[in-house]
Amino acid sequence: MWIWAAVVLILTAVLVLAGWFFGSGPGALVVVPDVEGHSKAAAVEELQQTGVGYSLASVHHDVVAEDSVISTDPGPGTELRRFNTVLVTVSLGPELFDVPDVTGLAREEAARALAGAGLSLGRVSTEHSDTVDEGLVIRQEPVAGANLRGGRPVAVVVSDGPASVTVPDVTGQSTGRARGVLEGAGFTVEETRILGELFGDREGTVRSQSPEPGSQAPPGSTVRIVIL
Repeated sequence: MWIWAAVVLILTAVLVLAGWFFGSGPGALVVVPDVEGHSKAAAVEELQQTGVGYSLASVHHDVVAEDSVISTDPGPGTELRRFNTVLVTVSLGPELFDVPDVTGLAREEAARALAGAGLSLGRVSTEHSDTVDEGLVIRQEPVAGANLRGGRPVAVVVSDGPASVTVPDVTGQSTGRARGVLEGAGFTVEETRILGELFGDREGTVRSQSPEPGSQAPPGSTVRIVIL
């Protein structure tokens, strides 16, 4: 009899223990609460009150604010045992990228540098510059060192080279005066004399010029004058 009593006692203990384990213990069924969008602290507190285990992971997210819950796995409303674990993914906020310095680069080089930094080439405009060679980036917006979200554009201004200058009219002027006017406008002067042997050392006058008066030419370019 005592053996049967012991067996009954053991079975009763097992049943009680099993009832506790699956009723209110670690094996009890619980429902995963909806903590998406909650702060990490609030989500952890709610999960602890539910009695379910949890683990945390963090990733960048462009929409969900930093330190807020993006999702849970299993999702909200799922039934599971308390000894299971819910993975809670928390936002680190948007991932930010450092803007590289692309000034002094050609447009194609700037585009490659920006793509390599996780950004993109934005609006490209041009303006004249006396100091930056044609085709190279004069400035950028945002400036180098700023932080942007991935894929965001960086606008650049590319040099068109020096602004053209109007070629002054020096026809009919003496050689010395014509040279002074042209050099004063930023041009270099190349002379061609015709019938010079008839005039000796006497100063002649400008018969024609190239480029034509009133045309546009880059500063520093050459104006050729024909002297009579």
